[in-house]
Amino acid sequence: KKKSVVYEHIYFNKFGKEMWVQTTLTPILDDKGEITKLVAIDADIHERKEAEVKIKAKNKDITDSINYASRIQLAMLPSINSITDLYPSSFILYCPKDIISGDFYWTATTPNNELIVAAVDCTGHGVPGAFLTIVGNSILNQIVNFDKIVNPAEILERMNNRILERFQTNKKQSINDGMDVSICKIEKNEKGYNVQFAGAYNSLYYSQNKEVIEVKGSRCAIGTPLSMSPEYVGHNINMKAGEMIYLASDGFADQLGGLRGKKFMKRKFKELLQDVHQKPVVTQQKKLNKSIDTWRGSVSQTDDILIIGIKL
Repeated sequence: KKKSVVYEHIYFNKFGKEMWVQTTLTPILDDKGEITKLVAIDADIHERKEAEVKIKAKNKDITDSINYASRIQLAMLPSINSITDLYPSSFILYCPKDIISGDFYWTATTPNNELIVAAVDCTGHGVPGAFLTIVGNSILNQIVNFDKIVNPAEILERMNNRILERFQTNKKQSINDGMDVSICKIEKNEKGYNVQFAGAYNSLYYSQNKEVIEVKGSRCAIGTPLSMSPEYVGHNINMKAGEMIYLASDGFADQLGGLRGKKFMKRKFKELLQDVHQKPVVTQQKKLNKSIDTWRGSVSQTDDILIIGIKL
């Protein structure tokens, strides 16, 4: 092709030691464009190749460790059966940005067959976020399963206090680590269903009369200092069989993409739920997944994605 080429190869020196060499082979052309000679320039790249091998091995060790951590994190998450045993038409769309996630979901069932379900978005993603998911999961188990607190607003208040206790070294120091949470308790009654909801920044979406309605969470995350007087407001919603409930982190709405590389946005997310909420839940999950993949295109995933859909 009458163009320079660069290649790497191994040779053995006079002592029999293996060495890496990079050769740049350049053709010399005459007036007619024909090759008259070749110039080869060799460079010793052995140290660089040795460093590459070490880095590759180290990366493999780190990736193997993170993959194993992912297995531990997945084992921590409740089975979908914890929801479908009571509400068979349900789905969980769970897509970590990296191998491990800063989002997690959590469920519990009371002795009265009330379902408590939470979608939690921890600060960051990857390894730091994953560490926080373990803390959040432990705190939720303690509050609900041991302290027997089942009111969503009170659960968030206690979560906030316990996060502060764990991460705050003194009362004047604020923390940067926290969680956005949407949590609800679903109770079946004679008239249908009563849904109690509370949110720390995250919203609840539900369908009623063929419309999807958003109930916004309180404007204070879990981890808000008490000096800022955080208050988590509870909401009661009466619903009927066949209606949908959605809990989600902000990863779907914050995904970059489209023609201009902008965020998907909560407005479009709500419109998408409006479009799919009357379809079978399997179709809903596939449509949500396909929509965000199409929007993302060649852009890498921006954040962890979590959506929980429950059909009453």
